[in-house]
Amino acid sequence: MNTELLGESDFLSSTSNNGLMKVKQIFIFPPNETSWEKANFLWYVGTNSFETPRSFAFLSGYTRLVLRLSGDQLLINHDNSAHSHIVKKNTFYEFAGDWPSTCDVSSPCKDFHVTYKTGEVAVSANVFESKDDDDIVIPL
Repeated sequence: MNTELLGESDFLSSTSNNGLMKVKQIFIFPPNETSWEKANFLWYVGTNSFETPRSFAFLSGYTRLVLRLSGDQLLINHDNSAHSHIVKKNTFYEFAGDWPSTCDVSSPCKDFHVTYKTGEVAVSANVFESKDDDDIVIPL
């Protein structure tokens, strides 16, 4: 097993098509895949920063883990709000990538997310918070 420490300069930054969300692609596997949008990857790790409600891309065959890093509230709605979940700060919420999903925010929000191919990849993620400052560590 290889271990690699990635820094901010290793992340790919972009803006969503509508310009309302800043995206940072931290890692995608296999590494020769250039984007999660093609849905031809095993797993993907990234962050999103946004200030307005948004929809999640439809990703059949994938599972999502979403963690709120900052912001007052992140409410994820599935099936036109038939089911809703408030994502607690520094706590992962898991849902299927093919569920029609949107989110509502009450202030600028930043999330951390892991998306992986269901049935082909097993993901375990934990959050370790520092007692001295706001730093967190997320081993995958």
